[in-house]
Amino acid sequence: MALVVAGIAVTNAVVGLLQRWCSSKIGEGLIYNLRTAVFDHVSGMPIAFFTRTQTGKLVSRLNSDVIGAQRAFTSTLSGAVSNIFGLILTLAAMLALSWQLTVGALVLLPVFVIPARMVGRKLADLTRQQMSDNAEMSATMTERFSVSGALLVKLFGRPTEEHDRFAVHTRGGVEGCLQATRFAQTDFLVILAVVIKNPAAVAAHRVRTRRVSVVV
Repeated sequence: MALVVAGIAVTNAVVGLLQRWCSSKIGEGLIYNLRTAVFDHVSGMPIAFFTRTQTGKLVSRLNSDVIGAQRAFTSTLSGAVSNIFGLILTLAAMLALSWQLTVGALVLLPVFVIPARMVGRKLADLTRQQMSDNAEMSATMTERFSVSGALLVKLFGRPTEEHDRFAVHTRGGVEGCLQATRFAQTDFLVILAVVIKNPAAVAAHRVRTRRVSVVV
């Protein structure tokens, strides 16, 4: 038995190591491909594009957005692999214990899928807004932290207006992150409700069964 437990631990460690290595390799390759593609695309734009586009936004799209896409992809990949293995093991254990409960769990699957799709669309909108706010912050810093931008602010004496402008985009990023966290908890609350309800239903069913047996 000890050898079996040790073998499972070693296998789990090896699988985790391979998973992290694959995620890192794919993620870094994704960053390289996205950055080179965005750089080539922006470099090929006409001069009019650069006259109406803020430099900070371009830098943010090339750095922050690409890294965000890489993190989302790698975390999604690792989570998907873990969930697949967990689902297979869970279904096997449930079938071994009771096929009736397994069928009941599969019937409840839409209860989890439908909220997950709704939350996923909302999270995508919030993430897009966060990237836009980050681009605005990067553009403001790039413009105001240059010599000409700092001189312009000093000459016209508008530090309060610049502070308020920067604070709006910063506050937008914070609120977007908080909203994303709240929406991400929706799936957990649904799962928790089902987990709390099902044992109560099973217990009630057992009580009723015992009462019928006593009466008979």
